[in-house]
Amino acid sequence: MPDTSSIRTAVCLVARAWDRKASQGLLRRQSLDKLITVSERFLRFADALDIFEMKDVDERLLQAFIDAPGRDRRGRINAEGPAEATRRSRRWTLSLFCAEARRLGLTTLCPILDTSPIAHTPSPNQCDLTPDDIRTLRFHAERGMPHTRHASILALLLAGLGTGEIGLASTADLDLEHRRIWASGTQQLAARFCALDEWSCSVLDLRAAHVRRRAGAQQPVPLTIQAASSDYTTQASICTAFGDISRRSGALSSGRRAKPRDVTAYTAAQTLADTGHITQVALRLGVASLDVAARRAGLRWDQNRGQR
Repeated sequence: MPDTSSIRTAVCLVARAWDRKASQGLLRRQSLDKLITVSERFLRFADALDIFEMKDVDERLLQAFIDAPGRDRRGRINAEGPAEATRRSRRWTLSLFCAEARRLGLTTLCPILDTSPIAHTPSPNQCDLTPDDIRTLRFHAERGMPHTRHASILALLLAGLGTGEIGLASTADLDLEHRRIWASGTQQLAARFCALDEWSCSVLDLRAAHVRRRAGAQQPVPLTIQAASSDYTTQASICTAFGDISRRSGALSSGRRAKPRDVTAYTAAQTLADTGHITQVALRLGVASLDVAARRAGLRWDQNRGQR
């Protein structure tokens, strides 16, 4: 009967339904990992408040979870509360969870509709990082190299790999003789070779030798991760590591600390400047849309329309 199921049962059944959608190609595996992770956190949050049944899930509980302070990667509670992106992620997950639970007949309620909407702060698209910024990022990324993976992550970003691809890169993908690396692609990005500059070749060569020695084997070894994990967790780890580099360097992009997408934008803009062809940008980044490639490179198509 609706509303008589436990939250734990609902989370399990909804996760199973999401997994079927992912198997059918209707949901990205990365999104699936994120949805399940946040849903399990909501379950633990409700358990801590002694709320166990779906009939007791209301907008107050959902809003409390959305606004609940989280912990940083060192396990410390963030007293300032969650970031807007975290709150949006929680609300998005709960919205899909409630909708799927209704579809499965686990509840008749849809309390997420009564929670407060979360304003989305638009992010700038322009490419703000300069060659001096990149040199500064490289300098700070080299701290602790090759034991730390920071320089390797920056090198792979500069090569054009996305954060979802970096965790998949291994020593077998490196082709230092031809100064390139194989990017395995994702559901959104095509597999391709990405060129490496002199600095990237140097740090990746050192990193590859280090991880091979540590593994004590000749088979391919991941360049930036030590243990297999979900795509969502791996990508979050890559972004966190880049955040360390950005914080140390003080590099800014549009008044905020540099993020991985800013390095991608820099690489896209440099590729466009070097080749003069937006198609080369698309090939470098593995994107199928020239409009996407143009946005990454900071090129506005509409500025040139009507001028012929």
